[in-house]
Amino acid sequence: MPLPEQLVAATYRELWQRLAETALRGRSTVDTPQGPAPPLSNGEAVRVVYGWRYATGRSARPWRGWYALILPALGWVVPGDRFKVDGEHKARAYPPDALARLWSETQVLAGELDKAGARVGPLYLPSSHERYLELARVSWEVMKRGGTSAAIDEADGQVIGPIPPPPKPAPLPTLPDKDKVPPPPLPIQPEGSGGGLWLLIALGLGLFALGRKRQ
Repeated sequence: MPLPEQLVAATYRELWQRLAETALRGRSTVDTPQGPAPPLSNGEAVRVVYGWRYATGRSARPWRGWYALILPALGWVVPGDRFKVDGEHKARAYPPDALARLWSETQVLAGELDKAGARVGPLYLPSSHERYLELARVSWEVMKRGGTSAAIDEADGQVIGPIPPPPKPAPLPTLPDKDKVPPPPLPIQPEGSGGGLWLLIALGLGLFALGRKRQ
């Protein structure tokens, strides 16, 4: 089952669990060095890294592990490789060893965020190619600086926000005050009087007036 654009839950541990269940739905686990794990494509792995990297921005807890996990998803395995951003590469399976580390690290991260009392928000998993290219660009900048902790920390300030929600529909046009037709006045019921009695009186007066007009 494709990953949704975002997941919501009451805690980060629950978010991690829902993400794992969603990734596994309709698919088989992958054998990794650490045991079976829910499968992810390269494109999905980039989305997962984006989501947890964005989540750590709600707390003071840095997550430098994202850089090492995103390189395999971008096709960088050995020095001299090139980042791959085409659809065919994004659809390929994320390498098993990286898959094991991704699930393990994000599970620990979720527990640490809950323990630190970080504000819980949606886990954003944007599927747009724009977000994919953004993380590729940021990763390239970190790589050019040697992949150091300082370079990663500086890059963490460059995460672009989630896709804004669609605009609310415009309200229906209304007529100007001068063109509005006022509703007919309703009879006012005297305080303390019976509703049925007052209605009978009003009907009686109306019939009396109608009879006088016919005379």
